[in-house]
Amino acid sequence: MNCFLPNFCDVRILLLVVLGSIFLALLMTLVSGVEGGFWREMGLRGMFLTWVALLCAFFLCVLRNVLERFQALFQASAVVILTCAVTLLLTWLAYDVFSVSRLVPGVADHPPYLRHFSIALLISIVLLHYFYLQYQWRQQVQAEAEARLQALQARMRPHFLFNSLNSIAELIATDTAAAEDRIADLAESLRAALQLDSRKLVPLAQEMDLTRHYLALEQARLGERLTIHWKIEPILREIKVPPFCLQPLVENAVYYGVEPSAAGGQVEISAVQQKKYVVLSVRNTMPQFVSRKRQGNHFALQNIQARLSACFQDQARLWISTADGWYQVRLRLPLKSSA
Repeated sequence: MNCFLPNFCDVRILLLVVLGSIFLALLMTLVSGVEGGFWREMGLRGMFLTWVALLCAFFLCVLRNVLERFQALFQASAVVILTCAVTLLLTWLAYDVFSVSRLVPGVADHPPYLRHFSIALLISIVLLHYFYLQYQWRQQVQAEAEARLQALQARMRPHFLFNSLNSIAELIATDTAAAEDRIADLAESLRAALQLDSRKLVPLAQEMDLTRHYLALEQARLGERLTIHWKIEPILREIKVPPFCLQPLVENAVYYGVEPSAAGGQVEISAVQQKKYVVLSVRNTMPQFVSRKRQGNHFALQNIQARLSACFQDQARLWISTADGWYQVRLRLPLKSSA
């Protein structure tokens, strides 16, 4: 089961927790109608609420893997109990152990257990309701994204198959032995396509092998018109990437960049590490002096972009650029995906 709570181990979430505690302290001080010693009251409330929030965030971070095993109702109950318990514990420490009423003038002598318990209960219930609504919204968005992704994949597989079969059909008339080898390459490519699962990541080396099978088909058909250059650092072969993120880019490069040109063209495939990211690039020369350039529908790029968003959210990006007669598509992937 998934945990509908945010990841309190994330530094960004902790920052929001602290800021939310300070804002709540300001709001409570304003509502209380304190005229004298406003900043003192706000400082005390802010310190107390921040300690409560950070302790709760610490325990929720430690217990996250345990909470994921249970249903949402149990998770919510555990959070309410934890919040109230931490609040009462800090109230006891502040009033009975450290005697804050003696150190700070104007603070009540008797510990306000009931008041603090009621506030903790109310705030925890409101926040849990908000977290659950956010969780449901994220689930809906993910379901819609997966539905669109499956539709794109349904179009991508026959597109790849028909292009490969056309290549083999043209090769049979000129070189039967080579056609048999290319059929073996097609079989490997189809096996990978039928096993495609957009939710799982695969090593870049596997994507390279799949792309080489496809290029073997096109190399046999186009001959010297197709020139391939690989520039991939060996250490990056084991990074994890979405399946079928490289072959469609190379297929587009051959179909739109190399094949329409009578003189042929070049395709460069590279992967380099840039700090915490890996940049995967496919470049191809653009055809010149052709009567009619081929127009694509870009659904392969749409497919890759959708899978990047599904796997890495906003950490991955796709760029398209043209310069000096070259067309280039770059994918930026987080390096931590190799873990």
